[in-house]
Parts: sequence; C-alpha cells; structure tokens
Amino acid sequence: GGEVCLLGVVDWIRENAGSYSPPTCAQPQSLLPDPSSKRATERQQQENATSGSRSPPSSKQFSRLWLYMHHIYSKTKRRNILSLAPELGLTGFCLPGKPGVVCVEGEEGNTQEFYSALRRWQWKSITCRCRESGEAGRGVDDQRRIQGFRELSFDTHCSGTHMNMGQFLEYLTSHKLEHVFKELFGVAGHHQR
Repeated sequence: GGEVCLLGVVDWIRENAGSYSPPTCAQPQSLLPDPSSKRATERQQQENATSGSRSPPSSKQFSRLWLYMHHIYSKTKRRNILSLAPELGLTGFCLPGKPGVVCVEGEEGNTQEFYSALRRWQWKSITCRCRESGEAGRGVDDQRRIQGFRELSFDTHCSGTHMNMGQFLEYLTSHKLEHVFKELFGVAGHHQR
C-alpha cells in the first residue's frame, strides 16, 4: 500500500540527502535519481546487443512526465532540452517562457533519466507536477500522444514573456492531453470553440 512506498521514500531520503538537493515535489521513489539504474540499463543493453536478443516491447513501461519550471528563458537550456530528449528516445515538447513547461513521454527509465538530468541544472524552481504511467501490456510507442520533440511557441501577453494559456490549452486538447492543465496550473481550462 501507500505506507510501504512512503517508508521507502523516507529511507531513501535519509540515506541520500547529502548528495542531492531536496526534492521539490512529492513523487514516487522510482523518479528519484538512482545512480545504479543507468549502469544497470547500460549493462542490460550491452548484454542484449552481444546476445542478439531483444526484450519484448511489452516489457518496457510507458511514462509521461509533466515538468513545471518558474521560467525557461536560457537559450542554452532550451537547446540542451531539445537535444537530450531525442537522445533518450523521448517525445514531447518544451514550452519556454514564464512559466516553463516540459512534457516527455517514452520508456519510464528514460523519462526518469531526463528528469534527473534537468534537476542537476540551475533552476529557480523545477517540479514534476504530474506523472502518468502507461497501460501494462501495451507498447510504449502505442501510448505516445506526441510525435517527435519540439519547442512550442505561442503568442505572449503584454511583457512578451508570459505564455498564452488559451493557445497552450488548445495544443493540449489537440493531443488529448487537456486533463493535465489543472495539474499544471491549479485551475481548470475552458476550451472555447
């Protein structure tokens, strides 16, 4: 149950708090950086490559993460986000501005690695606002809602730095992802047609 998961998180924090900055959002233990997981994944990939065997697609777990930043202005960070996601086989988008939003979807280990990498960068704040897990037995690619990874751009309000929430909601709706709007911003979005 929930108690076991919570105790695991508390134990992990006690053991690793000195080597990481405090997490800024409550999340399952599986999303916290685990240095051995990358090595284990690389080792498994190496074994698969040498033996010629491949894991069946259904053994991979799909995950979609919604990351929320106070802002994303830095051209360097934006460029790095745009290159890191495809390197990890992730699809989704980066919405720069204030606030900044990044959505990544793909294999769970790769979404975790992406989030861990971004957390090591300097941010005013970065939180995982929502984590969606896929359906067991369905392939990762079958559960993606976004093709490719790109930077979104919408008209901005007055100062030129705040994103247009209405256009963003339209984008989410066109990809059947409007349910996350409230998770990201704390208010229900109303789409006008």
